[in-house]
Amino acid sequence: MADGPVSRPRVTAGRELELLQAAVEVLREVGYEALTMDAVAARGRCSKATLYRLWGGKPQLVAAGLRVVKRLELDTIDTGNLRDDLVTVCERLLANAEKEALLFAALTHAALVDPDLAAAMREALFRPDTEQLHAILDRAVARGELAAPPSGIDFLPGLVGGGLVLRPLFQEGRADRALVGRFVDEVLLPVLRH
Repeated sequence: MADGPVSRPRVTAGRELELLQAAVEVLREVGYEALTMDAVAARGRCSKATLYRLWGGKPQLVAAGLRVVKRLELDTIDTGNLRDDLVTVCERLLANAEKEALLFAALTHAALVDPDLAAAMREALFRPDTEQLHAILDRAVARGELAAPPSGIDFLPGLVGGGLVLRPLFQEGRADRALVGRFVDEVLLPVLRH
């Protein structure tokens, strides 16, 4: 018998998805603080070692699971003009935020007190969306709708999230399609064209 590492079969993409969905189910039931790798392993019918091998730890597992749940698919947005692209981005964000409001509210608190979770969420959730927003704006530059990539482009995700998703904290009522149009016309486009 040869010495050396024992090879383990790779986990298929379908199986990874099952494990991530199991993690999000447990997260919804118990919250981030009470979520354990043992509970996720039991729900996903796998070993805890498999979870650590695939994701490294609880923050990375949760962030990867949220990426599966939160699929905004901004890379599929290309209406042919910047305004309609931004309206579509905002509508997708709002639809997802309403569906997952309690989950993301709890995780926001957890991320504020757990820097590893905050870093994992930035990497798994916000960086890909920011890159996709950059692509939308690059297309607008190529079409001549913007003279150059906006200098404050990195503020865009926070501006959209704060202006629409967190709106109920500042004003009564949730954002609707009419408000999204006003937000794009009166806030986003002027900022991006400045």
